[in-house]
Amino acid sequence: MEPVPQKQLIIPIVIAVMSLVGCQLETTKPAPPSEPVVPIAIDPRISPLLAKAEQAFSNNRLTTPLDDNAYLRYLQVLSIDPDNETADQGIAAIVETYLAWSIENVYQARYRRARDFLNKARSVDETHPNIPAIEKMVNSYASGRSKTYELSRKSTQQRDSQAVSKLQLIAAEISKHQATATIAIEAPSDSIGRWMYQQLNEATEERVRARFEITSRVRVHLFY
Repeated sequence: MEPVPQKQLIIPIVIAVMSLVGCQLETTKPAPPSEPVVPIAIDPRISPLLAKAEQAFSNNRLTTPLDDNAYLRYLQVLSIDPDNETADQGIAAIVETYLAWSIENVYQARYRRARDFLNKARSVDETHPNIPAIEKMVNSYASGRSKTYELSRKSTQQRDSQAVSKLQLIAAEISKHQATATIAIEAPSDSIGRWMYQQLNEATEERVRARFEITSRVRVHLFY
């Protein structure tokens, strides 16, 4: 076979190179300039109000005095910026604080004060999902329709057979009142609390409704 003349090789090579360059130019074509980002102006009144709200909250001035409390300041922020996330979170924290105080007083058999704090939580946000459970807890304790079970901290930390047996006994008692029962679990860590809840669920026919609280004690409260 005769060798192809060198001039005949130049044309296809040049065309191939031009094609490749053309493809590269097409894929690297610069994007049109985007619209400039315009920063959203923040009302200068908001930051001082949030600072006053945080100060009032840290001093437990949640809803009193009437002219200087955390709830009032958060409402003032929302009147300026209805979508202010910090104010919404602050109001939720006020409700949770009142509910925590209500629980503390229940454990100390101070049911009137427990109801007072519960009503204060409701006055701030009556739609808060934890209010019905705490209300049931207060009523159950006050009427004697509740039981509290103490567990060994060491035993539950080790998750040994003693802790499992105790939780199975509690689950049997829960099953007697399954239709109306709710429980509260106290544990020193989230992992231990979840383990306790899992043990109770595995030993009952229906899923247990529970509220969890991290404390130094290990207890299960049954309300029915």
